[in-house]
Amino acid sequence: MPQLNVSEKFLLKGIRANSKNDSKNTLESFLKESDRIDWLLIAETIPYIYLKAKKFHKDFEISEEIQNKVQQTYFWHVARNEKIKYEAIKLAREFNKAGIDLIFLKGVALLSTVYDDPKDLRTMKDIDILVRKKDLWKAEEVLKSRGYKTKETEEEREILLREHFHFMYFKNRINLELHWEIGEQWHWDIVKSKNLYKNILFDSSRKITVKDTEIKTLSPAGNIFMACFNFERALFVDHRIIYSPFVYLSKYLREREKLVCHGLRFFYEIKKMLRHYGDEVKWDELLSLARAAKKEYEIFTLLSLSKKVAKANISKAIIKKMKKNIFVRLYLLLCQLISYESFTTLFFLNRTIYRMMLIWSYVRNREFYSLGMRIIGGRI
Repeated sequence: MPQLNVSEKFLLKGIRANSKNDSKNTLESFLKESDRIDWLLIAETIPYIYLKAKKFHKDFEISEEIQNKVQQTYFWHVARNEKIKYEAIKLAREFNKAGIDLIFLKGVALLSTVYDDPKDLRTMKDIDILVRKKDLWKAEEVLKSRGYKTKETEEEREILLREHFHFMYFKNRINLELHWEIGEQWHWDIVKSKNLYKNILFDSSRKITVKDTEIKTLSPAGNIFMACFNFERALFVDHRIIYSPFVYLSKYLREREKLVCHGLRFFYEIKKMLRHYGDEVKWDELLSLARAAKKEYEIFTLLSLSKKVAKANISKAIIKKMKKNIFVRLYLLLCQLISYESFTTLFFLNRTIYRMMLIWSYVRNREFYSLGMRIIGGRI
């Protein structure tokens, strides 16, 4: 089984630390291996851990060249985040004037709440906005009035509207995604009540103030749900690196590294969210979202893994509720035999049981899913 290298172990131990004393002990334990740590990887994956190490002890051998590279990249992302945040404020004002009900997803909301420490950088690629489908064209008019242009052809947009979940726009090196769903209609296992999860997201949304402007964002439970959904989709659908044993083969080291780094970043963010929100997280709302989206297995197992791997603060009572799903219970039972450091094995097992669940779905409900893709009219 592939083992974590020194850099990955350093990140993992840093994520698991639950106190200043834990962090201090972790940093001290890696001083002798400092020359084997890939500091660029550390900074790219979780900048906050890099900054803590750099500040902690002069014996961490970080060359001046690497420090300069990290610094340039860090300031570039900070400047980009500020540019995106400023644009989101402008958009929020325009959408409010137009009377459009929408939610800013992911980065824009998290930058002003969960990542409120300027040292704790969260990189952003674009602006994500969720609207109800009835408001889609009205929202697009607002974007066009702000100078945004579409990325797709008219033919592509017709196909995307039927089968996809967002349109893409761009303006002055800012990309924007306008969502009416959070996943392809043909990809994930929604059969009935497709709008129920959206009703929960909109009904539970909240407003935050960013530089004197109100921006509507997801609730704490909604943000955690979305983080799990996006992680599962990015690795298991977009890249599909968990659908086969590629991560165990030496020629696929890049895929393995991607899995580990994305996994570590995901666990760090989930733990950070739970710590920031505390008692504000309405767990019944989160469980309801997972059920409404037919994503109980995916969301519950990822949250359970965040507790196992990152020591995220999820109570035994909540885990017990998650275990009501028989496949979640089976997965967690088998996970007890695997070390929290065995990333690839934990994720590969996750997908293996997921396939078993799909087969059971067919046997029980006579509705066939192929790796999460429902066959409709012979087309996958």
